[in-house]
Amino acid sequence: MATYPTSLEPKRKAVSLDCEMAGVRNGESEIISICVIDFFTGELLINSLVKPHEPIIDWRTNIHGIRPATLAIAASQGQVLRGWEAAREELLKHINTETAMVGQSLQQDLKRLRLSHGKIFDTAILTAEAVFGTGASFGRRWSLQSLCADLLKLRIRQDSNTHDALEDAMAAREVALWCICYPDKLKKWAKRAHKKHKAEKAKRAERKRNKRRNMYYSAPVHDEECEDCGYYHDYDDEDDDEILRWEDVIDWEMWPKSPPCSD
Repeated sequence: MATYPTSLEPKRKAVSLDCEMAGVRNGESEIISICVIDFFTGELLINSLVKPHEPIIDWRTNIHGIRPATLAIAASQGQVLRGWEAAREELLKHINTETAMVGQSLQQDLKRLRLSHGKIFDTAILTAEAVFGTGASFGRRWSLQSLCADLLKLRIRQDSNTHDALEDAMAAREVALWCICYPDKLKKWAKRAHKKHKAEKAKRAERKRNKRRNMYYSAPVHDEECEDCGYYHDYDDEDDDEILRWEDVIDWEMWPKSPPCSD
């Protein structure tokens, strides 16, 4: 948890945070990059690679573009933070319990920093609540890339389509500012997004029904009263063997992520 505010240690009122991850043992993830920006001024506070204590077994370079050589060279030059503890310590130099933390899908970043914080402004949750309602279950969440395109008319990740902690922290800040400054526009977008979501959900359901109809076939059954003809049983009620396609269960706009539920 962040420290409580004191007059001797002035902290930032709000910061925008983004982290990138890599896979370690037991399917866990650790931070390998962290970026923190002052939300109000845009000042860059932290932008550093992080070298985990545990060996990395899944680099996820295709997601964030960070390669083993990149981290090794930075570490040899003393330009990395050593583990999540050092990354969290740097973050705590700029925040306290009164600081608002802004970002996209912040729960994963905070989890990997082993940090609990009370004041969160999560753009993924904020926009999903605008679409589905506060307290309602979310049918989906919109990726940072989608929100930038829909709300800001801004394209991010143009060159390589990989995540960058600095770009994502800045983009999340811009999305949050837009939502705060234009609540009426947010409502209008939410209505359109909800309508589109319902239409896409209906299409997926129709594809599932068509798939179910196609996968079940009729088998001839012997009829003792009619030796010259066969009749067929329809087993459409047997839903236990339903086979779904990837597009029926995965939201491609939200995949891949680092880790899969973060953006």
